[in-house]
Amino acid sequence: MFKFPGLHYGKYSPSDKNGSGTGRSDLRGRRLVIAALIFAVALGSDLVWVVGEEALSTLAELVEEGIERFYTRVFGLTTYRAQMASAYTYLTVAGVFGIWLVRRVLVALRRVRHTGYLWWCAFSAAARQTWLERVEGFLAWWQVQDWLNKAAVIVGVLVVVIPVVLTLSLALGSAIADLL
Repeated sequence: MFKFPGLHYGKYSPSDKNGSGTGRSDLRGRRLVIAALIFAVALGSDLVWVVGEEALSTLAELVEEGIERFYTRVFGLTTYRAQMASAYTYLTVAGVFGIWLVRRVLVALRRVRHTGYLWWCAFSAAARQTWLERVEGFLAWWQVQDWLNKAAVIVGVLVVVIPVVLTLSLALGSAIADLL
């Protein structure tokens, strides 16, 4: 099996100059691997993805050959039947993993839904409280105004606020229409 320099783990690793048997390796190999990964990421994630994909496919091939060898030696199956048995083994493992994954996703979604519901309850209660405080403040302010100030506020809303809101709505609508 290939190992990077300095990544030997054993009784007599190459870093043991006197054969002390400590098994400690120097950091040059680890630094080399880390530098290679950083260099790969710097060149682009495509290289890292390709290497990972090749490593996983090689690992899957090795596992497949090991399972076929197991079925051939232990159960005495022919090569064809060992390949079928390994395929059914993969199908069974994939089914169990799929069921496990679906269950985990459903549990996570249930937690997210419950957390979202709790957040929505708290947010809507806080928003309702803020709205009621602002309405009470406005009503308290409105009651101390005389009829001239009330008329000025109504005219200001009709003359200034409504046209500004309509203009902003038109600008936002045309911007969204341009994007689409």
